[in-house]
Amino acid sequence: MSFIKTNGLTTLLAFVSVIFILSFTLIILFFENIQGFSNQEKIEYITQALTTIAIIIGGLALILNAYYTSRLSLDENHSLLTQLLSGTIAWDNNIANCINQTPLAPQEIVSERFSKAIEQLGNEKIETRFAAIYALERIAKDSPKDHWTIMEILAAFIRENAPVNREYEDESLQSSKLPTDIQTALTVIGRRNSSKDPVNQKLDLRNTDLCNADLTEANLSRAIFVGANLQWVNFTRVNLSEADLSVTCLCGSILYEANLQKAILPEANLQGAVRQKSEPLPSHPLRCQLGRHSSL
Repeated sequence: MSFIKTNGLTTLLAFVSVIFILSFTLIILFFENIQGFSNQEKIEYITQALTTIAIIIGGLALILNAYYTSRLSLDENHSLLTQLLSGTIAWDNNIANCINQTPLAPQEIVSERFSKAIEQLGNEKIETRFAAIYALERIAKDSPKDHWTIMEILAAFIRENAPVNREYEDESLQSSKLPTDIQTALTVIGRRNSSKDPVNQKLDLRNTDLCNADLTEANLSRAIFVGANLQWVNFTRVNLSEADLSVTCLCGSILYEANLQKAILPEANLQGAVRQKSEPLPSHPLRCQLGRHSSL
């Protein structure tokens, strides 16, 4: 753009200079050949002629300058318009590329979330484990094919971190509180969508210490609790149909409106367990010797 501007001004100056020189030369030659005028008169006529020519040349210069100025302005506007159009096209192309770009496959996202949650499940901080359990629950809802795997992982987490301990008498456990992460895992398992459970698969919670757990309205149908400590557990309106409760300690547990249809109860200790609001179940002769594991 600067080259065009410089070249135009140079051409204009050269044109004006040539016209002025030619005019000056022709006027001098013309008046020198005219007879009958004094030198003073010739000078006056030459001055007037040069003034007229200068005015004409100045007007031409203004016209040419206006022409070049308008041309340069149009070129600049055209360049600006071109830049804007180029920017718009580039923006459109970027948007199109973003739209057409292949997104990360949903299964890859699920796998990444799953790996991170499993890693956090083994964290030393209980609040991190708490968050990981809920993250696994969300994955189980988002990915049906991972549903049962996650339920088995949570059951294994409970078995690993809340194993039954037979060294303590049941009387010492009435006020004991279940760890938050164990309770959370049980809650997630209990409210799962059981329609996604595979046929012939059962939740394995055998030999676990779930004393004082709150399992209200949980779905634990067909779950295996063999040898588990279930003292003082709140089983209100729980579905325990076809659950295996063999050799479990249910001392003081609340089974109000619980579904025990086809539940397996051989050698279960039901001493002090409540089936209705004020109706204790008959006690079993087996003394309950199960207790809370001392640490997680």
